[in-house]
Amino acid sequence: MSTTPVTTPVTTPVTEGPKPTTVTIDTSFKIVYSASASSAEKAAADRIVTAMSHFGITLSVQKDSTPQTGNEILIGNTSRAQSQSALQALSAGGYSLSISENETNGVSLILAAIDEDGLELATKHLILNYLSLDKKATLPYTLSITHTKANVTLQEKYQLSDYAIVYAKEGIMSDVNIQSAKYAEAARDFATLVEKFTGHTLTVVPDTADLSKYQHLILFGNTSSLEDNIVYSGAFFKKGAKAYSVRMFDNGNISLAGNNPVSAYAAGEAFLSAITENNNSLTELNLSGQKDIIHVACLGDSITFGTGSADPSMHCYPVYFQRMLGYDYYVEKYGLPSHSLIETDQPSYLKHDYFKKSAEANPDVVIVMLGTNDTRPSRWADSAYKIWTDPARTQAFLDSGNKLVENYRKANPDVQIIFATCPFVQQAGDWTNNLVKYGNPLIKQIASTNNCSVIDIFTYTKKNIHMFAGGDGLHLKDEKYEELAKGFYELTKDIIKK
Repeated sequence: MSTTPVTTPVTTPVTEGPKPTTVTIDTSFKIVYSASASSAEKAAADRIVTAMSHFGITLSVQKDSTPQTGNEILIGNTSRAQSQSALQALSAGGYSLSISENETNGVSLILAAIDEDGLELATKHLILNYLSLDKKATLPYTLSITHTKANVTLQEKYQLSDYAIVYAKEGIMSDVNIQSAKYAEAARDFATLVEKFTGHTLTVVPDTADLSKYQHLILFGNTSSLEDNIVYSGAFFKKGAKAYSVRMFDNGNISLAGNNPVSAYAAGEAFLSAITENNNSLTELNLSGQKDIIHVACLGDSITFGTGSADPSMHCYPVYFQRMLGYDYYVEKYGLPSHSLIETDQPSYLKHDYFKKSAEANPDVVIVMLGTNDTRPSRWADSAYKIWTDPARTQAFLDSGNKLVENYRKANPDVQIIFATCPFVQQAGDWTNNLVKYGNPLIKQIASTNNCSVIDIFTYTKKNIHMFAGGDGLHLKDEKYEELAKGFYELTKDIIKK
């Protein structure tokens, strides 16, 4: 009896390649949130889209009702299994960031949080640590971070709850007109962030107070303390408006250093992120970085300066505008009372040091509101160009506006310049007539010629004439400048750089 030999198939073993060590966010990723997403979840998606746009990458956003395909960034309470698993692990509160493989042979970056505060912190953590320009949008493949509110220990012996936040009362810059985003307000906002993060309420005091009563200090900005004197060197100042540094000293004090209040706030965000990365305990800390802050310069005359208020350093539209834009923006004020746009007028903005300084500051956005003084009928009795029907004055206005644009584009070819029409002048009809007939149409012409945006502050102020109550008909009174800032915010929020 013959037998048929049995041939055993030879199976070539499949060698599995090494797992990737990093994940880079690119156009293959889609942002996903719930079909019933909260405003906080949508805001988180918007912030991530904006952060990635700095890399030239546009991420699409879709709802979780769309089937899962490929790589995703899951935000909040989506119906995806990865989101639900992450949320269940956060029953005690807080937030988590993690990466896992999904069912479609892709990867999911999962942002999970129980409440809006946690989601805000998770988004800040992601952007600051992984999506800022120097991080290249690359995350570890094994990313798994969870933060819950708990006691934070520093150097294995200090409790964060025992610290006081000390801000630089005078700030770095001696010119209070330029330094519009105040350290005091930014320090208080940082204290609010700490409370969201840890549940602890920290005392906030200026560096002129008696600090001996506080055991440990968080130094916010360039304070008068010895530790900050060590941190703030000439080299640090040269790094610009977006640089920050975080340093913990042997005595437990912490320096949150930034060349302005917004970058100091970014240092605070980095400090809290480091706490998360190290499981609520830090033995040492010395880091520096840059945050993608949009630097805004507000040019103008007395209305930009805040004339008419008890304290123009606090009550002016750029200060309120800063609050409305938030800490992804840094707003500087370059307001000069009585100054004109026309270079041949006296005094002229183009002849002042601010014209040079503001360009050297290399802003990303310039907002210009000049022309009110140019059109004041009683002002130019000795001017050769006082008659607006004279074509020479019209041409002088246009030439000066074009020179202004050239000044900022020469310093930064990518600068965004936004012209604002001059506001309504309640006190004088002939002044308003000059604005309507000459000033504001010429402002729009300058903007059009130079491919700049223009916003209609004249119409906004005329419709909201109540903001002039208590003022002199031209300048506003104290908090009334917030009404003007609302106009700038509403008219620029959809066009200003993000």
